[in-house]
This record gives sequence, structure tokens and C-alpha cells, in this order.
Amino acid sequence: MIVVNIIAAVVKWILIILFFPLSLVVVGYYKKRKARETYWDNPEN
Repeated sequence: MIVVNIIAAVVKWILIILFFPLSLVVVGYYKKRKARETYWDNPEN
């Protein structure tokens, strides 16, 4: 039972380490895309 808990903790940390930077990239992409859309929708530009 202790081994299962250790394996679960290791897998959880691996997933956190993998998906946290990936989520930052996705959020940054959508913010950049949204900023570009608002820039082009602005009639002053």
C-alpha cells in the first residue's frame, strides 16, 4: 500500500511538471491572439 502511494505521488508530480508549462503556453497564445484581434478591430489602426 505504501508503494502505491509513492507511485501515485510520483505520477502526480510528473503530470504537474509536464502540464503546468503547457498550460502557460496555451494561456499566452490565447492572450496574444485576443490582443491581436482587438488591435485589428480598433478603427484607429
